[in-house]
Parts: sequence; structure tokens; C-alpha cells
Amino acid sequence: MRRLLVLLLLLTSLTAAQEAHCDCQPSLRHLCRCGVLIEQDQAELQLSYLNRLLMAVFDDYLYKSPATTVRVAPAHQMVLEGEAAQGYFDNTEIVLNDSLTRDQALMVLAHELGHAWQYVAQSDPDAISGFLAEGFAEWVSYHLMKRAGLVEYCDRLKKNPDPLYGGGFRWYLNVEEQFGRDAVVKIMRTWLDEKGNLS
Repeated sequence: MRRLLVLLLLLTSLTAAQEAHCDCQPSLRHLCRCGVLIEQDQAELQLSYLNRLLMAVFDDYLYKSPATTVRVAPAHQMVLEGEAAQGYFDNTEIVLNDSLTRDQALMVLAHELGHAWQYVAQSDPDAISGFLAEGFAEWVSYHLMKRAGLVEYCDRLKKNPDPLYGGGFRWYLNVEEQFGRDAVVKIMRTWLDEKGNLS
């Protein structure tokens, strides 16, 4: 019993020492990459930061974020349709899994902001194909993370082999390269493709 107590104290002190030696600058806490798990105050800071990025990156296209609050929930509550979720958008709130590190949470938040726009633009966004819905959310995330300077995330996104997330993202990126950003936003708002066909 005593050995177990000593081991537990040692693990607790090592965890505390790791957090105490985190090299994140206070002004950059929202971009912290030292492996610290997301907490409510950090998530709120990140949402505020991403909303400012939305204005800077998308300006007239996505001028005001429909996501007004964020909540960090225990991992056991983050099971949707039998699968563990990293995050989701519900009405005006984004919910994040508390097992995410701060940098992971920032990326998930950016993705969920993309879904938030789909819910504003569509009366029944759940009827949209997963390819279009997830691809658009990843497209928004890509541009926000690029603006934040997380280029390694952007590179991983471009290579994502998943047909919904990676394939959908690359499709939107191709539309943007060929027809411009306004074409992507028009697809999200109308679900008509660049040729006027229902997506």
C-alpha cells in the first residue's frame, strides 16, 4: 500500500512538474502546444481568437460567427451515434471533448465553426451529404489554421486520405482555386455546385 501511495505521489508530482515547465507564452495560450489539456477558460479564449480570425480571413463572406459559446465536456459525454466525438456544434454552442490538448482543441473549434455556418445557411443541414458538409468545415478550418500559422496542420489536411474529410476538403480547395472563394461560399449557402447543379 505504501509503495502504491509513493508511486501515486510521484506521478502526481511529475504531472504537476510538466505543467509547471510548460513553455507557452501567456499571450499565446490559445496556440499552446505543450500537451496541456483544454480547459473552459482556454476554450473561450480560443473561440474569441478564431472569431477574430474569421473576420480577418473571410470578411464579407463569413462576416459574423454563429457560434457564440463554447463548452468543454467530459469525454464520456462526447459519444454521438456510438462514436467518440472530438467536438460538435449545437444551436449556438460548440462542445469540445476535454481529452483534447489546447492545439487540438483549436483545430476542432475551427472545424466546428465551419459547421456552424452550414446551420445558419440551411434549414436542414443534416440533409446535406457528409462529403459537402465535412469538406466545407475542413476548408474553413484550413484557412483559419493557415492564418494562425499552423502550417503543419494545413499540410496534413491536404494529405488526409479520408474520403469525406480529406476528399471533401480537396474538392472545395479545387473549387476555390478554379472559381474563387465566393464560389465556395455560394455552394455552402445554396448547395448548388459551380455549374449550378444541385449538390
